[in-house]
Amino acid sequence: MVAALAALAIGPNGVGGVRFGASKATAVAALSAGLGAPTKRAVNPGCGPRYTEVEWGDLAVEFRSGVFSGFRYVAGGLRFDVPPSPKPVSPR
Repeated sequence: MVAALAALAIGPNGVGGVRFGASKATAVAALSAGLGAPTKRAVNPGCGPRYTEVEWGDLAVEFRSGVFSGFRYVAGGLRFDVPPSPKPVSPR
């Protein structure tokens, strides 16, 4: 998978020929064709259920309400087992 990730074209409009705005099903199918099955799928704990992540190793692809909206590389993958930081409370 490392070689496949290294060969993946990344640009301002998307990843590996999958453009931002694509449906989750379309994006996952296209990326899986080149990278194999995803290694992890999860709801983003910091953003809530509207935001989901699909990972292929160190590549995490984000979907907002089922639409491809972003990606990131994180060595070792995203940590979904860590609760989100508490939100600051504003004084009244």
